[in-house]
Amino acid sequence: MTDDITTLKGAKDALFSYLLQEKGQGFIDEILNDLKEANRFNSRSDYTKLKTDLNKMIVAKNGNKSDLMQELETSIYNVAKYAR
Repeated sequence: MTDDITTLKGAKDALFSYLLQEKGQGFIDEILNDLKEANRFNSRSDYTKLKTDLNKMIVAKNGNKSDLMQELETSIYNVAKYAR
């Protein structure tokens, strides 16, 4: 985990990603539900953006991904999101 860390921001991102992986998807859903109930954001899309960003971090092995992998994951997420 620490081999690729060269900056303070990289260290924070790697640690946060690791902690999210440890807590799991249920933790993210629980926090988002609490935020929604408290009506913390002005726009509903903010909750979706936050969930997308956190899910990207939870899926990442070490918090670092190539641009192509991120683009692929975003595309897959959008297909699943809008396929109703």
